[in-house]
Amino acid sequence: MAIPANLELAAHGERPRSSLARFYLEHERLAIGGGTLVAVLLLWEALGRSGLVDPLFISFPTQVAQAGWQLSHDRDFWNDVEVSASEFILGYGAALALAIPLGLAVGLSKRLQYMIFTGLKYGAGRALLGVVVGELYASTAGLGHMIADAGNTFQTDIVFFGVLVFMATGLIVVALLDAVERQFEKWRPHPR
Repeated sequence: MAIPANLELAAHGERPRSSLARFYLEHERLAIGGGTLVAVLLLWEALGRSGLVDPLFISFPTQVAQAGWQLSHDRDFWNDVEVSASEFILGYGAALALAIPLGLAVGLSKRLQYMIFTGLKYGAGRALLGVVVGELYASTAGLGHMIADAGNTFQTDIVFFGVLVFMATGLIVVALLDAVERQFEKWRPHPR
């Protein structure tokens, strides 16, 4: 496959002539990631609608979106969100109350001062996982309970939507921590 001349120029440090090529190069990661996501969703939708897979075992994106729309108008769903959010905030908050002072005490070492935000990000993921697992097995409310209940009644669209909510929450929490970390990087000393 031949590389378009404009993209080849950019590879050699010259500016491409086309604004579309410039846009692509500036947003290549987003374009590739977004394009891949769209392709996967379209393939998943086609597979689901084809009838090759029993809808009892897998849902497809439009069904998941429809379930999400219906759930967003259901008071029980928002109660489950509140329960899961409370568990996450209390558990993660308790961990931070211990970890941050310990991290600051260990802060006498320049090297150890950096792993703090890394620890916060890993901790957020583990906290969300703890909420899901705890609610799947030992809860009468919360998103994990909703997922387990939907799974037991073969409502795969609700299962997928619940998982999507947890996934989106994890991505948002990590993005917020990244933003906070960038603020601290402005005054962080650089290692020699």
